[in-house]
Amino acid sequence: MPLVTTGSGYAAFKTYLGTLPSLFTAPDSLGLVLPTINGQSIKSYIGTSGGAPTALQLSSTEIAAKYANSPNNVYLLINGSGLSLPLTSVGGTVTLSDVSGTVTSMQLYSGGTFSAGAVTGGTEVASLTFSATQYQLTVGSSILTFTGTALPTTASGIEGLLNGSYAGPPISVSQIQLNDNGRVVTVALSATSLSFTVADSALSTTYSLTLTGSSFPTSLTATQIDALVNGQGFSFAGSLALSGLQINDNGQTAAITLSATAFTLTIGDYKLTLTGTLPSVFTAAQLNALLLGGDPGSVGLGGDVTSAVVTQVSTGQTVESATSVIAGGTPLSDLALHLGQGASAFHVINKLMLVVADGPGVPFDFNGDGKSDILIENTAGAVVVGEVNNGNSIAFTTVSGLGPEWTFHGNGDFFGDGNAGFLIENTAGAVAIGEVSGGSTTYTVIAGLGPEWSFRGTGDYLNDGKTDFLIENTAGAVVVGEVVNGQANYTVVAGLGPEWKFVGSGDYLGDGYAGFLIENTAGAVFVGQVGANNQVNYTQVGALGPEWKFVGSGDYLGDGHKDFLIENTAGEIAVGEVINGQANYTVVGGLGPEWSFVGSGDFNGATSGKESFVIENTAGAVFTGTVVGGVAQYTQITALGPEWKFHG
Repeated sequence: MPLVTTGSGYAAFKTYLGTLPSLFTAPDSLGLVLPTINGQSIKSYIGTSGGAPTALQLSSTEIAAKYANSPNNVYLLINGSGLSLPLTSVGGTVTLSDVSGTVTSMQLYSGGTFSAGAVTGGTEVASLTFSATQYQLTVGSSILTFTGTALPTTASGIEGLLNGSYAGPPISVSQIQLNDNGRVVTVALSATSLSFTVADSALSTTYSLTLTGSSFPTSLTATQIDALVNGQGFSFAGSLALSGLQINDNGQTAAITLSATAFTLTIGDYKLTLTGTLPSVFTAAQLNALLLGGDPGSVGLGGDVTSAVVTQVSTGQTVESATSVIAGGTPLSDLALHLGQGASAFHVINKLMLVVADGPGVPFDFNGDGKSDILIENTAGAVVVGEVNNGNSIAFTTVSGLGPEWTFHGNGDFFGDGNAGFLIENTAGAVAIGEVSGGSTTYTVIAGLGPEWSFRGTGDYLNDGKTDFLIENTAGAVVVGEVVNGQANYTVVAGLGPEWKFVGSGDYLGDGYAGFLIENTAGAVFVGQVGANNQVNYTQVGALGPEWKFVGSGDYLGDGHKDFLIENTAGEIAVGEVINGQANYTVVGGLGPEWSFVGSGDFNGATSGKESFVIENTAGAVFTGTVVGGVAQYTQITALGPEWKFHG
């Protein structure tokens, strides 16, 4: 996934906050994955054929397994002169410890003949050169290079460094680089920075990640070097101060700064700033967790995060803000302020009221302006997007036309490209996604379903940063559909009896994971979330009497996670918010029987931080309802004739 999505502006920035871990999944960004030669990695190629490499140990059995030609034709030359016998005649293992003095080079030949310290007619299949400032290993067109100072050049020192048994003083290493047929992976180290770069000349791609700070270890033991080379991260005692992280993904950039009082994340033209008491000193295990997608565990906030602000860099204008956002002592593992762990990463943004939690970006944002739109269709099949202006009027744009055989089933970023689309199905079972761009709609057929299937909701149920859809068949099988490479893939996640009905989707539990809301005929209300095993875990959050019905879901209270909206037969409207696993209800108003609920969304975008519900009366008047101080306040935004119906 590119650093900046297909969408543009603030919508793309908000979308990426929900999918930030994809920044850190560039191939080999945190490790040199060594190429294979004849099925062996180049380290084990010069070591034992099984398990961890033991460096420059060569035996006749290993060589016989690695070459099709006779092992009698394999020769090892050290410092330009070879052993006096072919390796098969040595009767065991030849190691560097058999060599005295300084070692400057080694060559391994296959084929040919050996005489007077030289190989004639053979093929050089591996070579190593050694100096106090550089080691270089070449196998075919793959080259591994270590650069530093005071590198060991004795036979025992070289062997120990390469097999991890080196016990001498730590070695100063400034660069480790692997060039594998034009794909170059580089790790560069200094006392103030550490960078990983992947450049592929064949694909014309470059990815780099740079950490800046102080007290970075540059004098490394063999074990520490081996951990870096093999993608296992850092191994060092004590802690280091981390002040920044920069990413360059083919020219598109993201930057993070860290201090004890502030955290900033900049992507494109937008910057998120957290102010408070923040961690900036990390142990090796914590730093590896940050970089490799693990759990920082005990890293916590020393005090409160007192403010969160999103600004537009080019104009300096504040886009969104919140205060008193995170309590002191909250562990980073809860905040998911680390750079990994799937879609949970940066779900703290939901707590800051900056991102709607049940999928990328703002819901129903068909034009990418960071505000929800309304989608309506008339009896002639005209599909129209309505954009709410200044919270009190709507500008309409006709984006498509559909025949009566099509039914709308939800919206979201189904392709994971940062663009909102709507899901439709025709009477023949064809399922398509429509994406609006430039005032017109492009349709992509993603699946076909039989008549036994019904749509139950849309949301990021699989927690991968894009919207999925939920379907159920007549036998009660509940299935999540995810669009992969333009086609729907299905995962059976649950089974339900006929007493259950689906009444909403969203992050009701406030943990950064989208779920679905179900109610049975006895009134029990549960949240279902797809777990790590792709099976649904259920949490009962409440129970309602038969006089109540569900009429919407949205972040109506502006606390960063989904609430649900219910109405009783007397017209009372209540917002249900799940706190500590149980629903708490707030009556926010009352409506007469002439009113119907037709949608929800963040129609004010940057200035809001909460969603409103949309209602329409029998005369066609359309209002938004926004909860302010625990009471719904209404604003008329348009009026529609009876030929129009809402699709969100």
